[in-house]
Amino acid sequence: MEVYRSIDEIPHEKDSCLTVGTFDGVHLGHRKIVSRLVRSARRRTLLRSVLITFSPHPQMVVQRRDPPIGLLTPLPEKIGLLEGLHLDVLLVLSFTHELAGMKPEVFVEDVVVRHVGVREFIIGYNHAFGQERRGGEKLLRELGTKFDFSVAVVPPVDVAGETVSSTRIRKLLYEGQVRRGNRLLGRHYSLKGVVTRGKRLGKQFGFPTANVEVSEKGKLIPGDGVYAVFVHLDEKSFTGVANIGCRPTVNGKSRGVEVHIHDFSGDLYDRRIKLEFIDRIRDEKQFDSVSALVSQIALDREKSRKLLSKNMRREKWG
Repeated sequence: MEVYRSIDEIPHEKDSCLTVGTFDGVHLGHRKIVSRLVRSARRRTLLRSVLITFSPHPQMVVQRRDPPIGLLTPLPEKIGLLEGLHLDVLLVLSFTHELAGMKPEVFVEDVVVRHVGVREFIIGYNHAFGQERRGGEKLLRELGTKFDFSVAVVPPVDVAGETVSSTRIRKLLYEGQVRRGNRLLGRHYSLKGVVTRGKRLGKQFGFPTANVEVSEKGKLIPGDGVYAVFVHLDEKSFTGVANIGCRPTVNGKSRGVEVHIHDFSGDLYDRRIKLEFIDRIRDEKQFDSVSALVSQIALDREKSRKLLSKNMRREKWG
């Protein structure tokens, strides 16, 4: 997959099969669009498959949310996921207020037709772009007649009665419903970070934990609670139990992520680590004593072992 960062870099090729979107999450709905894109390009033999996306996330520019929108896939992670989907070309455009205010007719003519090239334009069922989000199927078909490209619309993907969307997945993850969020993503939601030094309280309690400083800027961190997780360190994988929150029983002040890795011993400081969230075990809560907390952690550890063992037997992610 070739990656370009501006319209001045990408070679023009009229025979392109193309889609445009934010693609935050690269979830099952997005994968259906990309699959259709790649199949269509291959079916026509000489067409290249092109995906145009944006950075930063458009909502970070136009909505000025506080707090800002949590990203399911910051750009490096999104590129990594798209690389596995057999695309020919990824074009990453810098999203600015100028681009947000561009009329969709201008975007299609100037960016898509003149700079990239297009023979077939593929969009999701609810896709809209450009000034006031006026760019949709109707307008694209009109422009297709003018500039000689066809338009195909990919229907939604439903999983267990839920329509897959980035917005829905974010809501589920913020609520701590990682298992349901994973079903819509088509994979386990994950965080990457560096292990930093903490107060070493976990070790004193008999359950050493690693404090994880999430390294992906803007990455969504699931809701407070205790989770069963897979832990990836270098080329090895472990099982573990993670806590997200402020650790009220030991007078924690700031929100953080920490993980206890089952059957692991060794120095983790300053090492990179990846957590895959499998299921939520319980809410974070304040206990009456440290001994009560330690007893609960032992129960959490055993529950996470059971959940992860069951997960390894029944779930496979593509």
